[in-house]
Amino acid sequence: MALPCIGNINPSISGNMSLPKKVYVVLCQCQVDLVCCCCCCCAGNMENLTRSSKIWPKIKETLQKQDALDTHLTLRCQVHPSVFTRVSSAADFHKVPEGSCLQICGAALPCGHRCKSVCHVRNREHENVWCTEQCER
Repeated sequence: MALPCIGNINPSISGNMSLPKKVYVVLCQCQVDLVCCCCCCCAGNMENLTRSSKIWPKIKETLQKQDALDTHLTLRCQVHPSVFTRVSSAADFHKVPEGSCLQICGAALPCGHRCKSVCHVRNREHENVWCTEQCER
């Protein structure tokens, strides 16, 4: 969940709430870890945020106490769970072109050969994938 969604809280719930109360509502509704302002964006702009708002210095202090504020986001490959990739800029997402990691997929294809594509989370069943090897099947 990212905090920029604060402006999109259902008006029937938030009514005329002040921004700090809206932030509180969003934080209370979080069921998973909070990725504050898409991590990289927040870490790079925290000083600007804290200068221009009364709520952000409190958020920054809480995040620092919890050692939860960093300059990067660590991504875990869903296919190879032991592979982690750190991203801190848009360019870093080239390290995970298919949303996973740079290892070879290696999944078995219907013909018996292994998938030689870079790791991918889509089409894990390899439907309609053509083998690049010489196949007898």
